[in-house]
Amino acid sequence: ERCGNLIIERRRPAPPSDEHRGGDRGQTHTPIIDACLLSARRHSIPVEIFENEDLARRFPQFEFHPRHVGLYEPGAGFVRPEEAVTAAVKDARRHGAELREGVRVLSIKERRMKSDGNDAEGGCLVIIRTVSEDGMEEEVMARKVIVAGGPWAGQLIPAWQPHLKVTRQVMAWIDVDAERGVRESDSPSLCSHHPDAMPTWIRAPEPGDDLPPLYGFPTDPLSKQPGKIKIALHGRKDLVKDTEDPAHRRVDVAESDLEELLSSAAHFLHAINASVGPSVSSSTSGVAHPFVDAKTCLYTVSSDEHFLLGRPTGFRHTYGAAGLSGHGFKMVPALGKALADLALDG
Repeated sequence: ERCGNLIIERRRPAPPSDEHRGGDRGQTHTPIIDACLLSARRHSIPVEIFENEDLARRFPQFEFHPRHVGLYEPGAGFVRPEEAVTAAVKDARRHGAELREGVRVLSIKERRMKSDGNDAEGGCLVIIRTVSEDGMEEEVMARKVIVAGGPWAGQLIPAWQPHLKVTRQVMAWIDVDAERGVRESDSPSLCSHHPDAMPTWIRAPEPGDDLPPLYGFPTDPLSKQPGKIKIALHGRKDLVKDTEDPAHRRVDVAESDLEELLSSAAHFLHAINASVGPSVSSSTSGVAHPFVDAKTCLYTVSSDEHFLLGRPTGFRHTYGAAGLSGHGFKMVPALGKALADLALDG
């Protein structure tokens, strides 16, 4: 869904060296925005810079600080993950792939085989040990394997485990239909949270703020609940223990999770200040939450938040991708093609 994307960051004081030169030489003194601006110019991506009254006038959904700067990319938007996964599955089946659902991969090991001298693969098979939902174990043999195990990647690829951390993230929804008393899908022009008017957005951490960046989405007119906006903190440090199976992580949303999110979004997002909708659960601290739903998910984060991609140490015919760090899903088609090319052609 094309709706644009807005990066919000508070301007830092100009260094004395810049003041001495008599200008900022095209920089906004916002490290994240300056880096994005440089990348946009390098790749000819249209962007706009908004400040002060122009920022508030263009994006009335937010309460901006006087030093906030906004970088807006009008051609950006969001991907619907469920539809993207469904499309990928259909495409795989169309190309002859066999999909095994309800099966868990226990281990991946390579086994050297005796070669007759004509084996182009160097006499090696990859053994994938699996177990079904009813407890039936099976060994699947392959010449090449690509591992995209998400939070299980470190367990399946031991060499990568020291470089990966699995973290528990929390996202929540606010009912903005209730705020306006009208369905956004029926009257998008009247609702400032519709994708026609509100972009996806991320606000960089405020100076002195220990919380990670806050981000969010406009309402999705194609969803079953089109009148809700979603917000979350990007990169919470709530670690899942290395010895803990991600499948058995704590999925419930605690009151402290919602209070953490509320403390970051309050006085910034007008929909929060409107306090629309009931709480997800009763607050033990007496704080009223405007969230009508909340869920957890997992980030698999690399040490530098860059992707791990390629052939791991200790393997000859196994390749993998991991550590997408919460921002890699949109790049999966390109990553998948790169891994397939690497596995097939080297």
